[in-house]
Amino acid sequence: LHLSLRRQRQMCIRDRVKSDFMWQDTGNVAIEFVNYGKASGIDATKAEYWIIELHKRLPDGTTTVHTRLLESVADLKEKVKNTRIVNGGDNNASRMYLVPLKKFIQVD
Repeated sequence: LHLSLRRQRQMCIRDRVKSDFMWQDTGNVAIEFVNYGKASGIDATKAEYWIIELHKRLPDGTTTVHTRLLESVADLKEKVKNTRIVNGGDNNASRMYLVPLKKFIQVD
């Protein structure tokens, strides 16, 4: 990961890594756009690419990164159009789009 980040910095590619722990239960990926009343996440990023880590719960209660999704921010902004908006995060202070996982990958 460090080598990858070093290469990205040399190439001046900006990315944002976000984790989603609820996708297994909801079938959605949450994309934050407001936190405590201020633009955040997808609406405030200067990143060109958005990396979403989908964490999978293991039988022993721990989690592991199951899948990494890479999206250009421009493509991601298209995917969030006409999706459900919910409150969540710490103290329910965030507003986020719930994007169906099938918009990113084929789901069996």
